[in-house]
Amino acid sequence: MSLGWIAALLGLAFLDAMNPFSIAAMVFLLSTDRPVLWGLVFLVGTFAVYLFGGVVLLEGWLVVLRTFLPSLPGWAPGGLEMLAGGLASALVLAGIALLIDGARRVFAVLV
Repeated sequence: MSLGWIAALLGLAFLDAMNPFSIAAMVFLLSTDRPVLWGLVFLVGTFAVYLFGGVVLLEGWLVVLRTFLPSLPGWAPGGLEMLAGGLASALVLAGIALLIDGARRVFAVLV
C-alpha cells in the first residue's frame, strides 16, 4: 500500500469522524450518569453496524444470509430481500410524506 493510499484513507477516516450526528450523540451520551459506559456502547455499536454494512456492500445480502443462517430454505433469502425492499420503500414514502407536510407548514407560515 502506497503512502498516497494511506493518506487518502486517513483523510476519509478523519472526515467520517467529524460526522456532526455522531458528535452530537456522543455529547449527549457523555452528559448521562455513566458517560464512559454509554460512550463505549455507542462506539462498539457504531463499529459493528459499519462492519456489517461494509460486508453486506462487498458480498451482498445473499452471501451474508447464507453464511449466518445456513439452514434457510431456498426461498427465504429472496423473501427476506423482498421484505427489506418493502421496508425501505415504506421508509422512503414516510420520509417524503414528512417533507411534504413540513413544506406545507412552512408555506402556510410564509403566506
